Amino acid sequence: MRHRPNLWTAFIALCGLSWGAICVVADCVLADEAPQQFLVLTDLHFDPFINCPDAATIDRLASASVAEWPALLEAYQSRGTIRFGSDAPWPLIRDALADAAAQGHHLEMVLSAGDFLTHEWQTKYQNLTKRDPKSDPIYFRFTSKTIAFLASQIERTFPGIPFFPVLGNNDSYCGDYQIVPAGSFAAVFADTFAPLTRGTAEQTAHFQTTVRRGGYYSLPLPGKRRIISLNSVFFSGSYQKCTPNVNMPAAAFEQLQFLDRELNQAASSGERVWLLMHIPPGIDGYATGNDPSGGIDPLWQDTLPVDFTDRFLSLLGPHEKTLEMAFAGHSHMCDFRLIRETAAGPGTTDGSEAPPLILKIVPGVSPLFSNNPAYEIFQRTEKGEFHFKTRYLALATDNALPPVNWSTAEDVLGLSPLNAEKISQVAQAILAQPATTGSSYLRQYYVNSLATPAADSQFLDDIACAMWRVRVSNYRKCRTE
Repeated sequence: MRHRPNLWTAFIALCGLSWGAICVVADCVLADEAPQQFLVLTDLHFDPFINCPDAATIDRLASASVAEWPALLEAYQSRGTIRFGSDAPWPLIRDALADAAAQGHHLEMVLSAGDFLTHEWQTKYQNLTKRDPKSDPIYFRFTSKTIAFLASQIERTFPGIPFFPVLGNNDSYCGDYQIVPAGSFAAVFADTFAPLTRGTAEQTAHFQTTVRRGGYYSLPLPGKRRIISLNSVFFSGSYQKCTPNVNMPAAAFEQLQFLDRELNQAASSGERVWLLMHIPPGIDGYATGNDPSGGIDPLWQDTLPVDFTDRFLSLLGPHEKTLEMAFAGHSHMCDFRLIRETAAGPGTTDGSEAPPLILKIVPGVSPLFSNNPAYEIFQRTEKGEFHFKTRYLALATDNALPPVNWSTAEDVLGLSPLNAEKISQVAQAILAQPATTGSSYLRQYYVNSLATPAADSQFLDDIACAMWRVRVSNYRKCRTE
């Protein structure tokens, strides 16, 4: 039997059950700074194939203007298609954006952590049209038009507000985890979203150049801050070459060199940095917990000769005072990561140095994994605290009634300001009390979903260890202590 200290009193709700503050630097009081409010959307996974009657409908969408798409989509997609286990039809995308517009007063920016396209995009297209996506010109036009349609809806919802996107593993002409460096999809993505960043001509040109090259960019934010957006799909152990001539490691290393230059420049200029990516570093607690072999599933390739986790942590190590916050998606769940490189060991927190970088994993709009559709609104205060609230759509488990109203998750446990120390305490509390603390956290992890599975101590261990143990070696110790 495993013995752990009783840390129930340390348990707090992590996932935006109200406005909870995240203090991400040792000295949080920064003078003369105006509050910043922003929105983070991720894992839209728009699925235009749900209930689509025939290939002719897809062809009409490919030929139509993006302004005509809502009427065409609503002709065959209904609110009743919003259900657990499926990606997002147009009504869910429409309602999520409408709710975000109603909640997000005085927004300064909108971030997206990637995955605009539905899972199995290429397969769904081929099954419906009976045409090979690799050689069908309509496929490429339809895929590009889909990205343009989503961009148009985002611009319509948040007019004049800077939008910062990142590529997800499903965002590709080629297939899942098959983004091509300097490929045609990256070019379409860059050209489509460049105007939405609202930058100067020079900044827009930078965005287009680097996104076309590898899906990454660096742009200034208000308040002497900078966002560095990374295409972390290149770091994933699941990455696959679309064509034999693609040199993936070279593209990934080039991006790490870019990150190193940008961090050094930001430090020299006195800028604070926010990182934005789709796939976070560390361990996939969800996949590990559902792995029948009992193995550990790292999100990034972390074995020799290419250990992207090690290289990434080494780059961040000298910049604890420059890095302020990080955001990711991918899991569809409400989650956290603590990221640091310390003398006590990479991916650990020992309290002897400045707090590690907090990476907020934002829950997804798509309810594919039994999570309720959700997004988050953040506010960075003048004291350097990050408050956030989670907006979600409560789905019925039997899909009998179409969901209508989005709501804010309540602070049922008296949420206090969050910081790195408390996140590590919560992780320990889940390990100590799986039946109580763990069960409560699991409900929050799935964003109050009625389809949340029953609490399982091993699964809870897996997701708790992932919160504060980035490396496989440290994660393994956490599971066996």
